[in-house]
Amino acid sequence: MDAWYANAARRLSDLVRFPTVAQESKFAGACPAWPHSRAETFRRAAAYLREWLAPIAGTVVLQDVLVDGQNLPNVWAHIPGREPSRAVLLEGHYDVVALDGDFAPRLTAAGDELLGRGTSDMKGGLVAGILALEEMVRAGRPPRLDTYLLATCEEEVNVAGAQEFLQHRLEWWDRLDFAIVLEPTVEPGRFEIATQHPGDSSLQMSVPLPAAGAPSEWLELTIRTGETPHASREPAYFDPNYALLQVLHRLPDPVVASIRTDRPIDKEANALSAYATALIAAGEEPLRAACRQAVEEGMAGLEDEARRRYARGRLSVEIAPVAGARPGFAVAGFVGALVDLKQQVTDRRYTNALYARTPCAVAILAVEDGVAQAKVDVRTDDHLFTDMARIAGPDRFPGWTIVRWGDPGLEQPGIEDTAAFRRFHDCCRRAYPNTVTAAHSGWTEAALLSKGLGVPVVVAGPGRTEWAHKREERIALSDMQAVRSILQEFLA
Repeated sequence: MDAWYANAARRLSDLVRFPTVAQESKFAGACPAWPHSRAETFRRAAAYLREWLAPIAGTVVLQDVLVDGQNLPNVWAHIPGREPSRAVLLEGHYDVVALDGDFAPRLTAAGDELLGRGTSDMKGGLVAGILALEEMVRAGRPPRLDTYLLATCEEEVNVAGAQEFLQHRLEWWDRLDFAIVLEPTVEPGRFEIATQHPGDSSLQMSVPLPAAGAPSEWLELTIRTGETPHASREPAYFDPNYALLQVLHRLPDPVVASIRTDRPIDKEANALSAYATALIAAGEEPLRAACRQAVEEGMAGLEDEARRRYARGRLSVEIAPVAGARPGFAVAGFVGALVDLKQQVTDRRYTNALYARTPCAVAILAVEDGVAQAKVDVRTDDHLFTDMARIAGPDRFPGWTIVRWGDPGLEQPGIEDTAAFRRFHDCCRRAYPNTVTAAHSGWTEAALLSKGLGVPVVVAGPGRTEWAHKREERIALSDMQAVRSILQEFLA
């Protein structure tokens, strides 16, 4: 094996062996047998990073982050540059999801890939970044600009590490020109530089309910997919609520529908339901026919899309008549709001077609005195959320109360015109001729960093997003080497 590959595999294997699981109790899997507590495991991993960085860094800092009553460390380091008046940040997280975790790293038979939990998402990116800096310093070629490396904890669940870091302003933030989040962006046939991605928003709404009707027939549409992508269990990898919405926004008006999930959406658990159900009133023959047509049109192509988007995507659909009036929650108004929202997205009012796939999950939490407490999780950017609040707001639906919380999306108009981005893009193209600028499909800490630090941020790193959170998670050592070369050219 090539000496560089061997060293990269050794360093990454060392990190993978630390089961730095993000809030393991929140996931459907358990932390593997380990002789230390979770906090101690994080401290040992952070100590490993500190020991590795110390010989090349002017400063290495461990910053405590309080999570569930325990202190987990962020790690940041300063590698002095030749021009200290300006600075660059390399960033990544060193926590991982627990599900079906394989913390015993091993090379493939060909020796070109390393398997193990966290290899792609995203310890491989951190290792590539540190190796790039280590080689530059030891060769007597330190970076041109001051370079800072930040490794955060708890990105996978509540982003506690990045949030804590941004609460304590440091003098060097004012010197930052550019930041690179080393999350995986290698895709088949291309390398992506992500300048946008959706955020995570939750809406808690109080919705006055109209009286439920008593039609002669209900159609119950159920879509089952197993767990959603973040839960990493088969059958998986397709959002049932997105699929359900493809039907609901085609329904004729007026239609009384109930939307439910198999359990309330739990933001902390970061998981949606395994299936979604719509209860559709279809009492008159023309309406019933229109509802069936909406179901057929809405479901057309969804199974193929599931297979295309996720290798093991599975989708099953059931349509069953339900006799008599069935107790349910009349949320037709909210369905109407979603229809308007989807239409606005389809009309390309937003900056990237990614948002045309915005899934929305609805959970009815409680009903009392004719008012439903509903919780909604939306994958969206800030602009889209603003319109969501307007569409479903009190001007259109008197009596609705909406409270928002969540994480921001990444929106950076004009970033491609900056000198730092153009230079980084050129470096990437020399390593990957098929480099493209794209919107990232998943959430990263880039949005928080962009807003908190006030600098352009891109997401670009080794590994494939399709391998993240999977049983056979892996990373190509050649991609780590390529990203290391990109960083060295850019920083030089």
